[in-house]
Amino acid sequence: MELRFQCSRCPAGILVDPLETGEETIACPNCKAEVSLAIGPDIRAGGPVEACCVCGSHEMYRRKDFPQRLGVLLVAAAAIASLTFYYFGMVIAAWAVLAASVVADLGLYYVLPRVTGCYKCGAIYRRAAPNPRHGEFDLAIADKYK
Repeated sequence: MELRFQCSRCPAGILVDPLETGEETIACPNCKAEVSLAIGPDIRAGGPVEACCVCGSHEMYRRKDFPQRLGVLLVAAAAIASLTFYYFGMVIAAWAVLAASVVADLGLYYVLPRVTGCYKCGAIYRRAAPNPRHGEFDLAIADKYK
């Protein structure tokens, strides 16, 4: 399992595999602050994440592991390419670019793995066992913590 979260004292991102290291206290690589991780026996046994190891919150979500900035960039590039083809009268090419972007998006949806995230602290758990109680990302819940 890979755990990525932000230090509570500085803006540094921390990446750790708590199951591999076995440590429950991690030092921030930037400010050297000690961060405690509450890694339960169920997680150590390969079970799903019930509560966040960083902040203890039980409000978690599941989503596809895709960089959102890259997704926006790909959509913008497809839109610009399509509009350019359309401007020069190449309507079929314009539609082909849009169709190709839809097919690529659908392919990525089926290929990419899912991650578990914490609404409260933003920690992301990769390669963790899925928890059926964690639903998809809900903006209403996320707004509570903003």
